[in-house]
Amino acid sequence: MADVKISGLMAVSAVEANDLLEVSEDTGGGTYASRKATATQVRDYVLGANPFVVPSLVDFGTAAFVDADILTGVFASTQNASYQVVVHDRGRLILCTSGTQTWTLPAAASVPDGWFVRLKNRSGNTLTVNRSGSDTIDAAATSLSIADGARAMIVKTGASTWESY
Repeated sequence: MADVKISGLMAVSAVEANDLLEVSEDTGGGTYASRKATATQVRDYVLGANPFVVPSLVDFGTAAFVDADILTGVFASTQNASYQVVVHDRGRLILCTSGTQTWTLPAAASVPDGWFVRLKNRSGNTLTVNRSGSDTIDAAATSLSIADGARAMIVKTGASTWESY
């Protein structure tokens, strides 16, 4: 049987470290295609690694469907020093609670389109978010400033582009 590339994670039925999981992809029109993937493949996909390839189309019958955000949760990470945002921060809420800090985004080319991170500043100072290399943030070749009490979600939208919301 040929390998099938999954472009969007829709569901899993278990979360055991070395088990095969049931992964369903919405194929359109209300139909789903089910495949097998290891927990490691699912974790890497959810955390922002390239879409994984899993063997053979399999009919699993019923599956417990969960949203990918439920699988990863929205875990907070407090960073009160200079910080290099990494691919595994995908979807994470990163808090700044003290000091004047500078954080740097990963190179846009190193993460898939749609990769995002949530940032919140409670430091009493301005949080500076730097781009990597020649990447742009909001179509500008400058840093993003997040005022005290403010938050931003930063999304990779192109080969070298980020947008903040």
